[in-house]
This record gives sequence, C-alpha cells and structure tokens, in this order.
Amino acid sequence: MPYPTQAQLLSTGATTLTLTPSFPQPGREFKVRIDAYSYDMTRSRILWSIDGAVKSEYEGEREISLPAPALGVPLSVAVSVTEPSGGVHTAKKTIVPSALDVVVESDTRVPSFYKGRALPSPGSRVRLVAMPSLFSSNGTPAGAGNLLYTWRINKQVAKSGIGQRALATTMPNSGSLLVEVTAETTDGSARHTSATEIAATSPHNLFYEDNPLYGLSHNALPKDFTLLEDEITVRAEPYFVSPDIFRNARHEWTIGNAPVQNPNADPQTLTLRKTGETGSAEVGFSIRNLSSLLQAAAGTFTVHFEN
Repeated sequence: MPYPTQAQLLSTGATTLTLTPSFPQPGREFKVRIDAYSYDMTRSRILWSIDGAVKSEYEGEREISLPAPALGVPLSVAVSVTEPSGGVHTAKKTIVPSALDVVVESDTRVPSFYKGRALPSPGSRVRLVAMPSLFSSNGTPAGAGNLLYTWRINKQVAKSGIGQRALATTMPNSGSLLVEVTAETTDGSARHTSATEIAATSPHNLFYEDNPLYGLSHNALPKDFTLLEDEITVRAEPYFVSPDIFRNARHEWTIGNAPVQNPNADPQTLTLRKTGETGSAEVGFSIRNLSSLLQAAAGTFTVHFEN
C-alpha cells in the first residue's frame, strides 16, 4: 500500500523507545525497542535515525542493537513511524554513557616501605568512596556532590542521600562483603550502578633481614633458606592487621614449635646464630591483640645450618 505524500504529525506519546540496559555502558552493545500504545505498527513504515542520519539498514525493524559511544559522548537515537493513513509518530532518546568506580580504603597496617595498598582483613574497618562520571543529555558532567547515592551492603540499604559519596563499614569475621552503590541525578535522567565483592585477606607476617651495617632489607626472606653468615637478625613485619594490634600485643617467637626467650629489645626481631651443628629449624612468629582474637598474624620460615 502506497504512503500518502502529506504526512500528519501525531502525538509522540503514542510511541516510546525502551533501552536495554536502561543506561548503557561505554562501548557496550545495547538495544532500542519501539513500543506503540495506540496504533498498529504491522503495516507502518519504520525509519531509524542515528545522530540525525537516517539508517536504511534498520528500516522496518522494531528493535535494533547499537554500540554505545565513549564515556560522556552523547548519541541520539530517533524513530519515525508512518501509518498507512499518513499519520506519523516519532520518539527520540539521547544516550550518554556513564561510569561509576568504587575505591576501597582499609585501615589495616602494612610496613612503611610496602608499595602496595593496605587490604581489608576479617573484622577490619573499610571506607568506600564512589567515583562517578555521570553526564546530562548534552554531555555536561554532573557534579559528584549533587548526585543521589544509595549504598547497599549484602543487598540491604545501608545509606542514601544527596552527596553521600562515602560509606564506612566493617568487614565480616568470615566471608566477603558485597557492596552495591547507585549514583543518579536528582531528575533521574542519568544513573549508574556499580557492584563489587570485597574479599578479606588473612593477616600474615613476612620476614626481613635486619643488618647492622645496611639496615632493614626491603626484600622478604624466602620461606626456606640456608644461613651463610655466622648469624642473622630477622625482623617480622605484620601485614593487613589492625593498627590496634600493637596496643595490647603479645609477641611470640618459636623454633621447632617451641617458644623461645627473645633477649632483643625489639620484640619483632630475633637473632639466629650458627652453633657448629648441621641441621634445619622452622622459625615462627606470631603477634596478637590480647583484647581481640581477630587481631592476629602469624608466619614461619625454615632456616638450614651448615658447618
């Protein structure tokens, strides 16, 4: 059936575009579907336009797939539906991909020379900070402090409000922490949700040579090594423990699982000396807060003695 040359523009409310997902991510494929509420599209002519250019390859399609543009770059998707009677229905959507990162800050302790970040451990405090990149329909960045944030911990709402970018919480004594945060503009035009599972790292000790001439080595001793000099002073460094562990701490060195009296003034160091005998020994160190069973770290290494 031919289409009339004079088209009548009807209300756009009869035609809507639905995005899947509702807020596409940068570079990811998304779908756009036409929904008609007051007329039959079966014999209608459907034309799609992308950024103002008609795309003939999509003609007649009720649903199309498109790649989302880069972060903050607007993409305009429009559709025109012409009925056999000449009535024209239009709808338009502008997509501006967004992003939302979550920074995890832990209060656990690491050595001052350690280049990595402190990781959360069971029972430790963590601070979560949302880093959103949301945009208006014209690509203008939305101010992070003006967004509405909703935080969920293990699927339960923990905090919400405008400008609430940060959340402080405690790691569980066992298992991981599931965190979800949604940032959206107050008018709902842009929204992004980010979910992350935070795993707890077990506190542990690493061991370093503390040389009277060269100072503390920043390279950890291997788990198994041979003592070549007459003696070595070893320093234990706890990783990923609460700083509170040192307030009421118990330090214990063991050799062959038997506690040893440590004459060193620094309880985190132990001096091992050759005795003229050949053999091996497992050396261990543990530190724990006597007020909290969760605040503890342990570690061992094996040293071989040769004549």
